[in-house]
Amino acid sequence: MSAPPAPNRQGVSEPWSKPKLRGTWEVTHIADRSAFMRFVFASAPRGSQWVVELGWEASSIFDRLARIGTVVEKRWLGLLTIRRYVAVAITAETQGELGTLLASINVGALMEHHVYRDEELVMCSYDGLSCCWLGKSINHEVLKDASRTQGFHFTDTEDV
Repeated sequence: MSAPPAPNRQGVSEPWSKPKLRGTWEVTHIADRSAFMRFVFASAPRGSQWVVELGWEASSIFDRLARIGTVVEKRWLGLLTIRRYVAVAITAETQGELGTLLASINVGALMEHHVYRDEELVMCSYDGLSCCWLGKSINHEVLKDASRTQGFHFTDTEDV
């Protein structure tokens, strides 16, 4: 298993902290959150990673993800942890592990999680996937087909 690139501890790039959501697909009414995430992972460009922030309701999921990815902790004055997340490189190898994990967890318990390739947004969710945004690297026809087979709605944020 290949680990995701080690983050630069000096200035960790965290594009998900201020995502640009204009010009994305807004996705709602996701019937099967696990299937939707498998679709996102399969559609993500090479070099993408899934970043999951630690939430109390998902601590057991976080621990399981930590075995697949890299845990990053940001500390205040080097003492108190102020932010903790796990980054999992989305590769052919990890997709199998993530598929197994997704089949056994409540993805809705992950309040804040994102998929990015460098600074490019692939997927962004802040509320357990009750709504999320997808980057336009996932084209309209692919999204349209997936929405029919997997049950979700999407709109173009440029039209909203």
